[in-house]
Amino acid sequence: MEIPESEWTEVEEKPAETESWRVVNGPWRDLDTGLALDVLEGWSGQPGATDDPLRIRLEHASSGASLEIRGLPANDLQPRVRAGCEWGYTEEGLYSRLRVTGDVRVATCLPEDPGAPRVLATLTHQVGLDWHLELLVPQGYLGPAKTAADELMSTVRFEG
Repeated sequence: MEIPESEWTEVEEKPAETESWRVVNGPWRDLDTGLALDVLEGWSGQPGATDDPLRIRLEHASSGASLEIRGLPANDLQPRVRAGCEWGYTEEGLYSRLRVTGDVRVATCLPEDPGAPRVLATLTHQVGLDWHLELLVPQGYLGPAKTAADELMSTVRFEG
């Protein structure tokens, strides 16, 4: 059936809305950057927007910890500024569960508010970006959060 011209109306195209979905139990890959990881049991993830340096935020159910992974422009693996938190310790070496070639820097950000989470960062330069993997650890959960995050971080891959 043909629509008469008088009934034809212009439809304005709207940008796609950001999907609100979570990743659980299985492989995940960021098609824009090549970051890939396995979301392990006990973790769930919320991918970031396409144009956001935050590529994925993962939450660990039993410890309340979260792991934020950002791909940022190269800056000599310097920790990024975090409000309410001061980077007190940074060191380069083999401290990380990341399976990467090249330098890895770890850093600890102590919160100004004693009840706020401590931030443990792992930084590496891969596929043209400085990657910041920042573990936010609630008070009293350092051991379980670090153990779970180390296991998760051992699955992280950077595919060019």
